[in-house]
Amino acid sequence: MDKDDNRPPRPDFLDSAEDILDKLHEPDARGRKSRAEPGPRRMDRHDSIHSIGYTLVNDKKETLAKRRVAISLNVATHGVALKTSDALQVGDLLMLDIHIRNERAIYALGEVIHCRELRDGTFESGVKFLDISEGDYELLLTLFP
Repeated sequence: MDKDDNRPPRPDFLDSAEDILDKLHEPDARGRKSRAEPGPRRMDRHDSIHSIGYTLVNDKKETLAKRRVAISLNVATHGVALKTSDALQVGDLLMLDIHIRNERAIYALGEVIHCRELRDGTFESGVKFLDISEGDYELLLTLFP
């Protein structure tokens, strides 16, 4: 079996990496440029594109919807920004599996803290990690110092 067979399917809205990074500083659907200049909150965020599986869960970590695939726009030790084809709601709880390069997947429980529609009809959501193992946290620190 080819080692790529274990990877999540490529999202159909995935542009080339360069296009996505270029779009990070574009205005949202309302013309706001919330990411025009990196501020203090962005200091430890790393613009980084990776495949991320996510499943909507309740507070008991019971599955509420089928697993979906997104891409990361940036990654930090405290959370991740996702690009999805569907809108997420503030407060949604997500079980995440983050696939970074050739490393093992990183698993975390996260909460959606904001979501906005982008000009291309996709959505950008900020997800704050609520629960991540010490080993996965250490891996994030190693990969994104």
